[in-house]
Amino acid sequence: MQLTPGRWMLALAGGRSRRAVPPRPGAGFRGASYEQWLYAVRLGFGRRQGTRFYLSGIYGFDARSSLPDTTTLAPVENLALTPELALVLFGGRLRFEAVVTASAFTGETRNDPIEGIETPLFTPRLGTHVDYAGQVALGLTFPAFGLEAQYRRIQPGFSALGVPRLRSDEESIRLQPRLQLLQRRLNVSLQLGQSRNNLLGQRLSTLTRRQLGGTVQALAAPWLTLSSGYQLQTYENRPEPGSDAQLYQRQDVHAATLAPVLTFRGRQLHNVALTLSYQPAAIGVACSPSTT
Repeated sequence: MQLTPGRWMLALAGGRSRRAVPPRPGAGFRGASYEQWLYAVRLGFGRRQGTRFYLSGIYGFDARSSLPDTTTLAPVENLALTPELALVLFGGRLRFEAVVTASAFTGETRNDPIEGIETPLFTPRLGTHVDYAGQVALGLTFPAFGLEAQYRRIQPGFSALGVPRLRSDEESIRLQPRLQLLQRRLNVSLQLGQSRNNLLGQRLSTLTRRQLGGTVQALAAPWLTLSSGYQLQTYENRPEPGSDAQLYQRQDVHAATLAPVLTFRGRQLHNVALTLSYQPAAIGVACSPSTT
């Protein structure tokens, strides 16, 4: 259900999100699962594509009674709260968005409650943990220049029933500047990015991914458009101090493309495109980082 009086917005949703599947040895790849229920509410003010502020909450749990008590599968419970802020200024030339989710997750609701902590909805238990995930984005739009920037962080151990497949323990940053020159006859864009895991230094090694790329599109003539691009992706696994140096690995993947497009105008419009690409084979290296 959703209500939108003026710039206000109230949305409510709830119900069974998953049916119970009892344990069936030898019945195939589908594992057992509890019956799961989710309830969500969102309250906000503003325009959906403009300046706005939303506050969302999600509560979900596995119904313990949907499977026998003898099952080894752990029933879970989750309460998540998400504030969302968006600012659109100067006629849309500047956009800023920030979203942060705080999640309290219990991986085993059969554990004893924590004494002295009582809440009306969520029950903190032994093994309950609280983590967060967030994203900040900035956009600039001008006639000849644009920029998209994004920073994202997901804490190790972050879990939420609303996004069950979200990969935790990851931090990433992305920049995408672009230029439009010569009355948009020449377009240049860049892609810069980096991500890493092991945010708290609890792993034996840290995996870092880097991306550097760019594309150029030029209208050389009314009948000829030239597009070219280059991309470098680097994967580096660097061991933490005190770990085995043989854990070090690195891969560099290069890719280059050239795509001329011919346009013939007559009674009908015809396009002829040719794409040439070159991508060297990725080579993994395992050695001490001091020798690379």
